[in-house]
Amino acid sequence: MKNFATVDLENIDSLNEGLNRLPNKEGNFTLTTILNYIYALIGLVAVFYIVLAAVNFATAHGDVGKVTKAKNTIVFAVIGLIIVVLAAAVTNFALTALN
Repeated sequence: MKNFATVDLENIDSLNEGLNRLPNKEGNFTLTTILNYIYALIGLVAVFYIVLAAVNFATAHGDVGKVTKAKNTIVFAVIGLIIVVLAAAVTNFALTALN
């Protein structure tokens, strides 16, 4: 079988420079990175629920049940966002203090 495109990754200067800039000396780098991705994902889910609840609120047409459900969804999503921000602050502070 013929290879149409082969690349020698060891000779790419920009790749080597980028890999050398990674902070590999910190022990908690991977844990911090993983937690930050998790917090970002949870934040995106909360924002999605806020937008979804806003659409439900706008299309409720005066139905009290739908309006109440949309308001509760927005309140709970905002509370979730506050908890995620606080959790991110606490874990980042703790992991920074451990270094």
